[in-house]
Amino acid sequence: MRILKLLDAQLSDFEQKVGKGNLVVIEKKDKNGDLEGHICLQRPSSTPNYFSTASRFRQIARDNKDLEAGELILRSCYLGGIQDYDPKKENDAIRNSALYVGVLMKCFQIADEDFIQGAQGLGFRIM
Repeated sequence: MRILKLLDAQLSDFEQKVGKGNLVVIEKKDKNGDLEGHICLQRPSSTPNYFSTASRFRQIARDNKDLEAGELILRSCYLGGIQDYDPKKENDAIRNSALYVGVLMKCFQIADEDFIQGAQGLGFRIM
């Protein structure tokens, strides 16, 4: 699995596609802190299928299947940055990569935070 370095123009194109504030960019850095590449996602709460995605995400996460929940978000929100990745196709070479597991965990974290912030934005607070 290889994460690509995206140009500023590509990042701008993705932001125009999903709307300002709805682009999530995951940066992958090497051991020295140098940028290796970007993965771009649409903010989960801004997707057309937000309600069904949030519902499925919560159901999977409730069963402590964090990787599966992260994969749901990657497949639902992916815009670009992973070489040869197509969210509609299975690719064992990518899925069996340790890097892929890290990406799924980051997707889980992004969605979890995004859905909680969305509820708080509607006035809901956890006491």
